[in-house]
Amino acid sequence: MPFTLPDFDDRTWDDLVKEGRALIPAHAPEWTDHNASDPGITLLELFAFLTEVLVYRANRIPDRHFWGFLKLINGAEYTCDRGLDECIAITVRGLSEIHRAVTPGDFELLAQRVKGVRRAWCLPGRNLAHTGEAAGEAAADGHVGVLIEPEPDKATHDLLHTVRQELEPGRLLGTRLHVRFPQVLEVRVRATLDTLPGVSHTEVHDAAKAALRSFFDPVDGGSDGKGWPIGRSVYASEVCQRLQRVPGVATVRKSIDPATKRPTDFLAVDAPDTARLKYNRLLELEAVELRPLELPRISLDPEMFHP
Repeated sequence: MPFTLPDFDDRTWDDLVKEGRALIPAHAPEWTDHNASDPGITLLELFAFLTEVLVYRANRIPDRHFWGFLKLINGAEYTCDRGLDECIAITVRGLSEIHRAVTPGDFELLAQRVKGVRRAWCLPGRNLAHTGEAAGEAAADGHVGVLIEPEPDKATHDLLHTVRQELEPGRLLGTRLHVRFPQVLEVRVRATLDTLPGVSHTEVHDAAKAALRSFFDPVDGGSDGKGWPIGRSVYASEVCQRLQRVPGVATVRKSIDPATKRPTDFLAVDAPDTARLKYNRLLELEAVELRPLELPRISLDPEMFHP
């Protein structure tokens, strides 16, 4: 696609004078004499003349000045063996590329350029050097935390080091950068699926597992399809809705604990994290609470079908 330089010389002296007179009532309503004999109009016409001269010159910059501008942008050692217009086009397109990490979006974009990174989250004002339950919760001025979701089998310290090397040259002076993997909370789904007659339990189980994996995927999951948000709680109602939409499922209901013969909660976590379970006034489980640096990992109870 050819790159066309803009035409700056598109305003005449008459255009500039008319626009200036049209602005007078808005900015100086007490100025009522707009005749050519008025000193103010004389000044307006003079400035219109000077503006027209400058605009005229803007479209007549010699090539050597363009090469000088290109060196100012690309550095004193800049060379280009192509035509001037193509070199300008390449430089202008390069200006739209992000090389500096200033906003959270900049950090995320630069991190996601690294091979092996599926997604990145930027947590401004968070010191991720701390560990433990309160990691990432306290505000820390000057600190920027970046969490990266790796591709399968890529969660290595080398990947963290590579991401940090990618971000380090682009960060602002004084910014303290931290790069970590998200923490993972294992969440088990305990539900009984009443399947339709003639439906294979294996197929429904695989479809249910795929549906939940897709919904909680950090890249393509979530209710908006833009990835499961970091630190967002897991709600039992959402899990039930996803299971209900699985082809071949008639109803979704609570499982029965073989030991107590009582209905179980739809969601469960291991013993150290049972305080994460949030109940409503009727003592029904509503959600599993996640911490700011966590993502859920969903697993299904294999004994979850009823024909």
